[in-house]
Amino acid sequence: MPTITCVMPARNAAGTVGTAVRTVLRALPEDGELLVRDDGSTDDTLGVLERIRDARLRVLVGPSVGIAAGMNTLLDEVTAPVVARMDADDVCAPFRFRRQLALLRSADLVFAPAVDWLPGTPVARPQPLRRLSAAAAPFALLLENPFMNPTMTARTRLIRDLGGCRSVASEDYDLWLRAAGAGLRLVRDRVPAVLYRRHPGQITAQSWWRAARADTELVHEAFDALALATVGFRPSWFAWRRAGLPAGGAPDGIGEELRRFRGAVAVLPAGQRRPLLRRIVLMERRALLR
Repeated sequence: MPTITCVMPARNAAGTVGTAVRTVLRALPEDGELLVRDDGSTDDTLGVLERIRDARLRVLVGPSVGIAAGMNTLLDEVTAPVVARMDADDVCAPFRFRRQLALLRSADLVFAPAVDWLPGTPVARPQPLRRLSAAAAPFALLLENPFMNPTMTARTRLIRDLGGCRSVASEDYDLWLRAAGAGLRLVRDRVPAVLYRRHPGQITAQSWWRAARADTELVHEAFDALALATVGFRPSWFAWRRAGLPAGGAPDGIGEELRRFRGAVAVLPAGQRRPLLRRIVLMERRALLR
């Protein structure tokens, strides 16, 4: 049985999946496994995968079923006690799993920053290189999605206990909300683990996805449940924040809610509190715009 399995959904990724797979295999331990599912690709994704010779690579082929169902199919195949996530268009750092397995000794789900890269440009920009503690994570999840999906490494049993992914826009954020609401320890390392390609073809760049994520009942319910457990009330800013904090769109009473939220984060040490307060200030300023 492998000690860790990295799962990778792939659809029409012939141009990038080879690099993604090879960098994951380079980073995995000898007793690790990479499980890739070709989600009904119409290009040469499967051909690229079949040309890679490594006993640790296992490929599944199936019809296009979407992100959540595809991820659950992959999860059903995992036998390792630890499961990691990777996208077919990103690049894995060689030290990723070594660092994350060490962090997992005192956490349940581990994440890392990514380095954003727009192909065709010479500049790559690292995301904020700040560690996020298990104590601060529930608060951060109520203000933003602080965790990059393709950087996750977690205990397999716990992801299964949560029911895996649900078929909603932002299925990753939904899973993090439910994990934190269940009392699991989510932490983010300060060292980037993935080179994250940003391109127009990404699902998260599509207008329909951006609209859907702002109004998802199941995710909203998970948000409210975590908020009640963390700060003792249900903030009204879910849809406004998910829509990008548009001018004139702030809900009534948000000033008082942010004041209460500010008071709730006071229980955290100053270093963990500071990034949250900056986010609160940003929301306060956006709420004033009409």
